[in-house]
Amino acid sequence: MRKSSINFEPAGSHNFRHNDRTEKEPSYLLPVEYREENEVLRSAKETEAYLDELINEAKKNYQKKIGQKLQAKKFVWEGVVNLEANHTLEDLKKLAKAIEEETGFSTLQIAIHRDEGYINSRGFPVYNYHAHISFFTLDRETGQQLWRRQVTKKQRKQQPNLKPMNGDRLSKLQDITADVLNMKRGTKGSRRKHIEPALYRELKAQEELINKLQNEAYRVEIIADEHGCISEISEIVEKPYKEIAEELTLALEQKDAQIADLEAEIAKLKAQAIEYIDQLQPEPYQAHINQPTPR
Repeated sequence: MRKSSINFEPAGSHNFRHNDRTEKEPSYLLPVEYREENEVLRSAKETEAYLDELINEAKKNYQKKIGQKLQAKKFVWEGVVNLEANHTLEDLKKLAKAIEEETGFSTLQIAIHRDEGYINSRGFPVYNYHAHISFFTLDRETGQQLWRRQVTKKQRKQQPNLKPMNGDRLSKLQDITADVLNMKRGTKGSRRKHIEPALYRELKAQEELINKLQNEAYRVEIIADEHGCISEISEIVEKPYKEIAEELTLALEQKDAQIADLEAEIAKLKAQAIEYIDQLQPEPYQAHINQPTPR
């Protein structure tokens, strides 16, 4: 059973077209005969039109509330959500609604992708079920940015319910995701992310090779046992199998560690960039940078 997870990143029109598959087809999709049907709430064209409405509304309300032109630049964020095969668009609508209630965001687009994954060593498809939920992150009544790392006293006075989008807040969104989708929650504090499709296929291929070697070794031992030479054969089979399996397992662990180290370094640099940009920008604009998420 897959663990629940939602990871956010800034988004734009490219994401909308990727989500409804109206842009150039990604190279990492499953062969056509194995692809299951995707589900989409709002096409890219419909989403862009709806976004324009929300932006115009936010501009007017910001001018009225703050007395100046809207300064926010990044106000579309997208969450990538792990799914099981049984999840439907209705499930994702419930999740989007729960996130709206927690954050004040407005849902722009929802897409469930069932056409990604890889073909295992036995020739069967292994699906990477997931969804993309795009959100408009400006307060529709004030035009102020709801996705912000910090909240000043002035901002809190203007919006008493305004909360920073910090680690605790993002952790709560993970809790909400697990609860709504009825999935086991991922490990709290984990830096593991929804990885790139190419790397996903590579890791799975290595795992499949380990399983294949293990199955072959077991099959040979059964034959040897039937012929009364299990002790002699076991030594011949087990040693090279174990060496190869241990080597591949170590490679997976090292790759995991490298990913974690890179994520930590990127997070550190982004935090420094955010702090620097925030010092340059007037309120209420905040610069926001997040971890990249695969398509």
